[in-house]
Amino acid sequence: MARVVCLAAAAVLAGGCYNYTPVALTPAPQSGTYLSATLTDSGATALAGYLGPEARAVRGRTLAFGDTGLVLAVTTIETSRGEEMSWQGEKVTLPRPFIAAIQTRRMAKGRTSMLIGIGIAAIVGTSAAFSLLGQGGSPGQGGGGPRPQ
Repeated sequence: MARVVCLAAAAVLAGGCYNYTPVALTPAPQSGTYLSATLTDSGATALAGYLGPEARAVRGRTLAFGDTGLVLAVTTIETSRGEEMSWQGEKVTLPRPFIAAIQTRRMAKGRTSMLIGIGIAAIVGTSAAFSLLGQGGSPGQGGGGPRPQ
């Protein structure tokens, strides 16, 4: 039972709730930081051939940030219609003039805690319901073995 609760909590944490908060560009974001870069209108137009039409936000892990721009290992592209397209970590350089805003992903502790609590309550409730239902028949009933002759 405890193992099931721990596995459920780990699954919830892996897919927990996140907020995006603005990032200061000085000092530069550390390599490996998960970022979301919102593109300017001109940036979306200039990069449309590479990122796809109507790309508005590019999300992924920071590889570098320098004078040429932000280099990301892209995991997701969000379009202006709110659709998300998955990428496999391809390296993309976003020139500085094409970036309107940069945000970092942080775990929303309150929402994630609430989600964990609800998940644990559901698992405990389900386990209790199945153990009550799974008691079997009343004693004395049942087939038993063959009678001796």
